[in-house]
Amino acid sequence: MNSDFLIQHAKLMVWIFLLFGHLQLVSCCGPGEYLIHGQCCPMCPVGSRVSKHCTAMTNTGCRVCTQGEYIDHPNGLEKCLKCESCDSGMGLFDSQQCTYFQNTICHCKEGFFCVERKGNGCEMCRKHSLGPVGEGVKKKGTIWEDA
Repeated sequence: MNSDFLIQHAKLMVWIFLLFGHLQLVSCCGPGEYLIHGQCCPMCPVGSRVSKHCTAMTNTGCRVCTQGEYIDHPNGLEKCLKCESCDSGMGLFDSQQCTYFQNTICHCKEGFFCVERKGNGCEMCRKHSLGPVGEGVKKKGTIWEDA
């Protein structure tokens, strides 16, 4: 074999090693890290967002969400999520107010039951049925079941 072939083969092997070595480094962030610009950065804690991504020399900068916003998991997000509001016209009320680390939880008002659940709460309510006239209610409804 001639030396030019060996040099070209060696260069190719170096490029392959660099390419696959780089891909493995950037695609395998650990738990509690997120990938940005080819680098693994520490996540911000619950209730806060990224204000500045990490560099080789600095850690991730995090800011607490403002009122009306939340993030309920460690993250690499640049913006907090907007708190939901419970639509009283749809029979909903706030059973738990939004905090920096948890979205609003809605439940059905008295006389309504949930037809579409969302996590620990409800997204859509409907009025309890009254039943046929003169028969009365056979079974009292709950927030999760119709009468």
